[in-house]
Amino acid sequence: MRLILIFLSVFSLQIIGQDYNQKKVDEERGDTLLVGYCTREAFEDHLFSEWFAEEYDFYSPVFENQELLQTLLDDIEITIVMGTWCSDSKMQVPAFYRILDELKYNTKRITLISVDREKQSPGNLTNDLDIELVPTFILYKDNEELGRIIEIPNETLEKDIFKIISKVKGN
Repeated sequence: MRLILIFLSVFSLQIIGQDYNQKKVDEERGDTLLVGYCTREAFEDHLFSEWFAEEYDFYSPVFENQELLQTLLDDIEITIVMGTWCSDSKMQVPAFYRILDELKYNTKRITLISVDREKQSPGNLTNDLDIELVPTFILYKDNEELGRIIEIPNETLEKDIFKIISKVKGN
């Protein structure tokens, strides 16, 4: 009986683990894409690590008021919709993570969804998000959308983040 319980526990963990960092081969181009819910660890895979690490290391955030931005981010949840096939995603997503790391943001509060070239994911995860271009960074407070950065920032990622979250009442 104990052996059966151990087997079921391990088996269920494997099923749960498969929900993240799924890969799909793009049949037209033959390249491998991430699809569905992802974790940051997906970028450690050799298929994605080179461009992620290069852009992450290259980006150097410039903060007008880093302490204020850190404070404002405390209550913010973030959803990122990206495509590992998309050049803008390959540039902006690592830079976004670099900014958040420097601000000591708890990146476990990020929902990362990767889409295919048709901007679809398993389970239709983006259907209610109105995604037209990737990457799209959506910032929320108390489950209310505050704003988005779509494809490329208007100014810089840091300035756009600050503008979105500083509009919140009470800030």
